[in-house]
Amino acid sequence: MDWDGDLGSGQLCQTDDILKQRRDRMSELQDKFVELANKREALKEELKNTKEEMEQLMNDLGVGAAFQSAEGLVYKIEKPKGTFISFDTIGYVRTKRADEKRGSLAKKEAQELGFVL
Repeated sequence: MDWDGDLGSGQLCQTDDILKQRRDRMSELQDKFVELANKREALKEELKNTKEEMEQLMNDLGVGAAFQSAEGLVYKIEKPKGTFISFDTIGYVRTKRADEKRGSLAKKEAQELGFVL
């Protein structure tokens, strides 16, 4: 069967629909990514603040102090024997927010990627 170059309007509409579905799906994925990235950054900030406050409390309690919570859990303050490091296999960088000194993605690189900042 030879192709005469005429796809017909029905096939063009189907192609347009497929492209629109792909764009919509990509937009959904991007929206979900941004939502989770914002949530993760907020949690990281909260963890940072909590860590600083907990470190101060542990210093105030002193190494060797032990106590039990109302739930029955026993806590003992001690010097860590080691630190575990985890490496992510994939991650992201982003440009800075208005209230930040700098972001992990340079403004110049974002502009080179075609974004207007």
